[in-house]
Amino acid sequence: MATSCRRDIIGTLTKFQLSGAYPIVFAILCAISGSCGKAIYIPILSLLTVSIVFSALFVKDNKVFIPPCFMMYCGLGTDNKQSYNSTKGDVFSSIDQDAWICIIILAIIIAAALITRFIADGTFKSALRSRGVAFWGIIFLDVAFLTNGLFFVGWSVFNLLFGLLLAFSLTAFYLLFCSILNRADGQIVKYVCRCMVLTSYLVLAQMLIKIIPALATNTLIYYHDATSRLVFDRELFSMSWGITTVVGGILILGISAALYLAACEKRPVIYSLSAVAFASAPSLMNTRSSMLVGLLILFVGAIIVSVWSKNRRINLIFFASLLFAVALAITATCVYLNSHGLLSRFLDELWLLARFDIYKDRLDLLIIGAQHFTQNPVFGVGILTGTSSGGIAVNNIFGNMYHNIPMQFAASMGCVGIAAFMFHIKDLFAVGAKKPDVGRILLLLTPVAIILLSLVDNFFFYPNFHIFYTVFLVLAEKDLKTKRTV
Repeated sequence: MATSCRRDIIGTLTKFQLSGAYPIVFAILCAISGSCGKAIYIPILSLLTVSIVFSALFVKDNKVFIPPCFMMYCGLGTDNKQSYNSTKGDVFSSIDQDAWICIIILAIIIAAALITRFIADGTFKSALRSRGVAFWGIIFLDVAFLTNGLFFVGWSVFNLLFGLLLAFSLTAFYLLFCSILNRADGQIVKYVCRCMVLTSYLVLAQMLIKIIPALATNTLIYYHDATSRLVFDRELFSMSWGITTVVGGILILGISAALYLAACEKRPVIYSLSAVAFASAPSLMNTRSSMLVGLLILFVGAIIVSVWSKNRRINLIFFASLLFAVALAITATCVYLNSHGLLSRFLDELWLLARFDIYKDRLDLLIIGAQHFTQNPVFGVGILTGTSSGGIAVNNIFGNMYHNIPMQFAASMGCVGIAAFMFHIKDLFAVGAKKPDVGRILLLLTPVAIILLSLVDNFFFYPNFHIFYTVFLVLAEKDLKTKRTV
């Protein structure tokens, strides 16, 4: 009797984890966890860890590991108030030291459960045989990561270690997801896209939890008495798992996933609205890179789903109506402000508020990068050398980078890095151009978005973003493989 009851419980929990409700519940718990202190986030992260261990023991379909891979990092909560600048130096200082012990223990448990599972079910063995279109391009990137600054006088072992970290995360995630996703059923693409949409929604929920009280107390946007200018409080969005640029980056990665679902699902308007929400949300944090890249991805994706997708008619009506409404609202606002003589001042305030006038710092970084490239044009000066000599760097390795992906490869990895980067870009183009398909192009917009973000930031060099990058690259490769066999 006890054995039968235990089987029923295990069967019920297994069905739940394989259902569409599991990613939703996982996202809600992560949204709450990431918005609270250790009294809340430690119990929630412990519960989620138990669910992952259960999956490793009893659930056969590896797709159940997609929600944790996408979402759990965003579930890290905040114990200490962080300022934007201090968080840039040490993101995880917002977590109490005693809470760190619990987090490390949970991470070890998860790693042990997943390693045991993937060895037992043959996932690792299958991963070693995976050879997608982008495989050799990623191996070439690994070579660049490992040889960065190798023959430069300022080279250190830390260059090798960080290069090793980047090579390991990019390659391991690529091979692992090749094995997991290629062995899954035909619905895996929609499942992953839904998980990505939910990930962006959980981040949006965490944003709103911070924004709503600030709006109610007029502390989000306010006039600075000394300068008589509008000030936007970016410190409000310093979370334990990332600063505003990282938060905005995860938000806009949900755009192409939402548009993929808008192209083929029965209720496309829901997903089109989601894409618009994800593209608009970065403006609430005043993150320039995410604002620009998000609008570009939305614009390109909206054209694709409105012209070539299965649901093109309803998507065309939706986006045409949205464009008309936005144009009408902008026109009405401009007419009203102009009639009161406030239009010029409003545009000036908007320009300063968006900080588009201070992109000179990026130009300085490019100049330093060009100087470093000339010092060692073959292997570069090393990833961790960065801009430290220019006095721009803050106290972390990412702030010490050039904030431009071509320059990062050129300056820190030399001609080897540039060749590897171009070879990889060629692979991305090959995946999208061979027997082009609407769905595959939409999937590729996610890794493309990460590369575009990296033109003014360092997203391509964040190991956690390698998860999103490789998952959608593998899905696009899986679609190409399917088209080739048809």
